[in-house]
Amino acid sequence: MKFVPMADLLQHAVSEGYAVPAFCVWNAETMETVLRSAEKLKAPVIMMNGPSEFAVLKPADMGAIAQTVARRFQVRAALHLDHGDSLELVEACLAAGYTSVMLDYSRRPLQENTEAMRRVVAMARPLNVTVEGELGVIGKVDQTSCRRRGSIDSHRPGGSSLLCQGDGDRCVSRLHWECPWYVHNTPSSRF
Repeated sequence: MKFVPMADLLQHAVSEGYAVPAFCVWNAETMETVLRSAEKLKAPVIMMNGPSEFAVLKPADMGAIAQTVARRFQVRAALHLDHGDSLELVEACLAAGYTSVMLDYSRRPLQENTEAMRRVVAMARPLNVTVEGELGVIGKVDQTSCRRRGSIDSHRPGGSSLLCQGDGDRCVSRLHWECPWYVHNTPSSRF
């Protein structure tokens, strides 16, 4: 099996009315478990990893292991960089064969986020790789938890549409709410 762009998995899911699960993987064993389960269920799946998992294996090694493990299974799957925190990490994942990349510049100014996303799209488009970007963030205490109460920091509605304007690419944009139990007013977006 070869990994496919995440957009291909999601377009079919939307048209047929089902969800595609995404699982964090960090070694051959977790990859094998996810792919074996997906194959048994005849269900597509997204295997993802990001900066935390790359402390264990660098993108080139993670990609090579994922490609090797995937050869043993017949299932539609994407290999996704989740919450990539630099353009260099995106480049490393593209070189390692990832079929979907996310750049999370949500803590940076909207203009910087937009410019970086355009660069990611330019790098990914020739490789037929799905691109995801993140706008807005709810405050974090550390990399894995949301424990602080108080203000919510996010871009204003309408910022998402700015990211999508430009050269006519199809675009799916979302606001990601990492700790919805702290949100007192339900956010809404109009695109």
